[in-house]
Amino acid sequence: EYDCVTENIFKYKVLDETKPVLVIDGELETVYSVNSSVTMPRLTATDDVSQSPETYITIFTPGYKTVVLESGDPYVFTEKGSYVIVYTARDDAYNLAEKTVVVSVE
Repeated sequence: EYDCVTENIFKYKVLDETKPVLVIDGELETVYSVNSSVTMPRLTATDDVSQSPETYITIFTPGYKTVVLESGDPYVFTEKGSYVIVYTARDDAYNLAEKTVVVSVE
């Protein structure tokens, strides 16, 4: 007599195609003077699958530099021109939620 025990392990992959919900607490002015210092708005995000979506802020300067900041970080506008600021939330499946604002520095 033989006792036979079978164990089945199933793996499921969740297909996540829904972008997270990005919440921006505060906003920047649309015009600043050179050497103005600002505090970036606080970002939070929720998602239907990922527990803690990543948030970050990307600034594209008039001098073609790219700066990546976290929410609440300070920043100084050091040159005249248009700054493109992108607020981003990314979930574990790399779905993105973004909001873009343009700030002019005179």
